[in-house]
Amino acid sequence: MPSAWVLRLLAVALIIVIPSILLGYPYLAVLGQQKYTNRSVIIRSMVHLAILLAVSPFINIYIVAALVIITESIVLVLRVYGIKKHKLW
Repeated sequence: MPSAWVLRLLAVALIIVIPSILLGYPYLAVLGQQKYTNRSVIIRSMVHLAILLAVSPFINIYIVAALVIITESIVLVLRVYGIKKHKLW
């Protein structure tokens, strides 16, 4: 069933999204580093849109789910970078 595979891919995305959300506004913003939280969302949106436009001729549900994993990973990496750079961990 195709929907089962998509659900599995999105379950992997949850492993990335939950820490990313917790490191965003609840952590970085409270410590005065809102710029990393806001910029990570802006960069993610631009990357997501660019890749979405690039794969639009042959897009399917699996590509969209994989794209969510890729872009959310970028957000997590940017937020961890902000934490390490300002020695907030």
